[in-house]
Amino acid sequence: MLVQTLQHIACPGTSNISCGGLLEVRDIKSRAVFRGGFEEIAAGELECNNCGHDYPIVGGIAILVPDWRAYLVARANLLTRLPPNALPDNVLRLGLWRKPETPPTEDIEWESSEILESYLLNQFLCFNADQLDDLEDIFSSKLILDSVRSLWMNGPYFTLREHLSRLGGCSRILEIGCSVGGGLHLLEEFVHETAIGADLSLRAVAVARRMMLQIGSPLLESDRLAQAVAALSEEVTERVRCPFLDFIVADGTLPPVARRHWDVLSSINVIDVTNNPRQMAERSVDLLRTGGMIYLTAPFSIRSPLSRRLSAVKYSNESDDLVHRVITMFCEKGLQLKSIVQDLPWIIPRGPRYIELLSVDALTFSQHNISEGP
Repeated sequence: MLVQTLQHIACPGTSNISCGGLLEVRDIKSRAVFRGGFEEIAAGELECNNCGHDYPIVGGIAILVPDWRAYLVARANLLTRLPPNALPDNVLRLGLWRKPETPPTEDIEWESSEILESYLLNQFLCFNADQLDDLEDIFSSKLILDSVRSLWMNGPYFTLREHLSRLGGCSRILEIGCSVGGGLHLLEEFVHETAIGADLSLRAVAVARRMMLQIGSPLLESDRLAQAVAALSEEVTERVRCPFLDFIVADGTLPPVARRHWDVLSSINVIDVTNNPRQMAERSVDLLRTGGMIYLTAPFSIRSPLSRRLSAVKYSNESDDLVHRVITMFCEKGLQLKSIVQDLPWIIPRGPRYIELLSVDALTFSQHNISEGP
């Protein structure tokens, strides 16, 4: 975790109690200093000055989920490839290296190599948005290749990019569900101060930091993702590529970042799969500065967890349409709907002759009714 990231993160609290306390570095086990004076905490511990809860920094990644112990135990097979100096003492005390190898659990099944590689390839399109003529090495089907070229640059990230361009950029942007960082790569030129990407996948965050910051991670050593990562990014250097950017492990329903702090909160195709959309809406609204905006997209599938969670909820403006239920949910938290853009293409590459094409809707909300925090 880059040291300057500390001023933008906060204690997430729990599903029942929202904390938001400042996080302070309690112990630094190892660190690195890059050219330009930018410092990375490679292993250390953070402590909330409000509730006292602690969080680890593992292999340069801040793990900012309330029950981080259970989170890391479920990923023991991944952590055991790290050297001891990449792990803080509160993680070493879990004793993961004395336990037999554990099989993947359902909670992390979606983090399997096959799924993560599909996201990695999807984000490749973000990193190579200006070089779509070079996709012949990925797609062997002319039909698929032509479809990707014609559709991709009309997708959600490009819609947000055009909006930020018209605004002249923004100071701070937070992306919830950042995957491996391709979206923030497209948006970085419009960020004046800082950008944070948050994702619940430890491996995705490690890839994002490798690709966007060019900071190496032992989490990716001896991993079959390493070759794909190397193909998408430049070599690891002694200089941080984007010192205003960082990535953290976090739950989108419990965002561990400073409140009333962000100009733009982006969430691409996350709300459809969250199990607590109302909490996500409530916590997200609390993060915006006056005049800030939320940009979210989703297929809004009737078979999604979102649909199941909202089907039993009664709203003042009753509607059977899932999109309008989501709009009502955010507006009842004090936001104003600014725009709806329907049928944006979202491509998930699955192989050289196979893609999944989703139609997603983009909702933009703005915040005008809060006073600035201290």
